Amino acid sequence: MYRLALSTPKITVCSKFSGLQSVSISGRQVDYCRAIQFRRAVATSANQNMSRSPVAASASGTDAAPPEPLLQYVILRQDLWKEMNWPLGSIVAQGCHAATAALWLSKDQPTAQSYCAPENIDHMHKVVLEATGDAQILDIAQKLEEAGILHKVWIEQPEDFVTCLATAPYPKSTVAPFMKKLKLCKGT
Repeated sequence: MYRLALSTPKITVCSKFSGLQSVSISGRQVDYCRAIQFRRAVATSANQNMSRSPVAASASGTDAAPPEPLLQYVILRQDLWKEMNWPLGSIVAQGCHAATAALWLSKDQPTAQSYCAPENIDHMHKVVLEATGDAQILDIAQKLEEAGILHKVWIEQPEDFVTCLATAPYPKSTVAPFMKKLKLCKGT
């Protein structure tokens, strides 16, 4: 049994990860989707009320900048769909493999732990970029390695074929300089 962090009302998840169908809100059973909508509405209302409060405004201070969000970059090979006619699902799967592997390899890092923290799980940020081919991916991988930035180059086996790269979660300012030559992935 898990409890979501809300001051009011009490929300209790009735089953663990698999088979999650209903939750209890203040003792009343509701379906899971309605509970999530309710939770978001309560959180949004609380945030709006806090932002309107003069006490909250003076306590937070106007000079404090919000923390830089953590990003996970995924770089896909453009030639996979443009020249080799790979299906979209296969390309997405390659990016998922690389992103999952990079996250797992960095699981002990504070940035990865923060990225996957329960309060951040619904607010993950990823940037998907496209590279011209495997040479560009390997070049970026070498630069990331030299800078000590955790990442994973996904090599499809048994073909030994480089398909993509994903970084561990980092603040944008840490990794963005290595991605300047790449474009956002449009898949066209």
